[in-house]
Amino acid sequence: MSKQIFKIETKEIEPFIKLIDHQMGGLNFASVEGAINTNQKQLLINANLPSFTYGNLELREVKLRGVGDAESLLVNGEASSVALGDSLTVNNPDLAISTRSDSTHFIARTRTQGPLGDAEIDAYLFAKPNGMEIVFNESSFILNQKKWTILSEGNVEVRDKYLISKGLSL
Repeated sequence: MSKQIFKIETKEIEPFIKLIDHQMGGLNFASVEGAINTNQKQLLINANLPSFTYGNLELREVKLRGVGDAESLLVNGEASSVALGDSLTVNNPDLAISTRSDSTHFIARTRTQGPLGDAEIDAYLFAKPNGMEIVFNESSFILNQKKWTILSEGNVEVRDKYLISKGLSL
């Protein structure tokens, strides 16, 4: 058969997940469904995760949608919150990833009701032989109650033995 449809629904699976990796948790009452078409080389996937933890990272009410083929993959995701330890919590983040060959376009956003408004990181990631290059579109983030802006076309290269920044301005 060229098209396979699948659906996975978990119940109370967390004790078994901990056997695989003790830092991992959640995934109770999660669902993953989709379809794989081998003739057309297509993948569709939808995932709903009430909670997921790994170490001090915690995600709540995660929804992921993905569609791909032999050339590209598009993934959209959202969550009610993402927490990193006790000190950083981001509410209502969403994520869009589009990847093709050795390049990926990545947009991560969060919306706040406060005076600082929304934050958005918008960048292209390019795979290099011994590392990667990140080229930013205009982006913003909030740190220590202040909104920072990254100007367009600033870049960062990460290689085996060095990190270099060109035109990256805040």
